[in-house]
Amino acid sequence: MQTSYPALNILNRWLDTLRKHYSPLPLGTTAIFFRLFFPEEDIKRKYEIQEKQLAGYLSEILGVSRKKLESWDSQDATGCLGNEIECLLAPKFAVYACALSDLILN
Repeated sequence: MQTSYPALNILNRWLDTLRKHYSPLPLGTTAIFFRLFFPEEDIKRKYEIQEKQLAGYLSEILGVSRKKLESWDSQDATGCLGNEIECLLAPKFAVYACALSDLILN
C-alpha cells in the first residue's frame, strides 16, 4: 500500500517482508516492535538505569561536568544525552579527527 509518506512506505514494506518470512508472528511481537521503535517510552529499561543516573555515571567515567550531563534535557541543551556527550568530548578529540581524515580513501 503506497502512501505519500516515504517513512510509512518503508515501514509497510518492512512489515510485509516480516509477515512473509516469519508468519504467524508470536504473541508479544507488537510490544517488541514498539520497544524497538520507541525506546525512550520503554519503562522497563535494561539495568533499570534512566538517563539522569546514566549521566552521573558517564560524567565520572569520562571526567566531564556532572552538572552539564545531568541537564541534558534542559531548554539550553540538545535534548539527547548522547549528543551532549559528543558536544563535550568533540573539542578534546578534534586533533585525532583531523589526523584520521587524512587516512580516508575516497
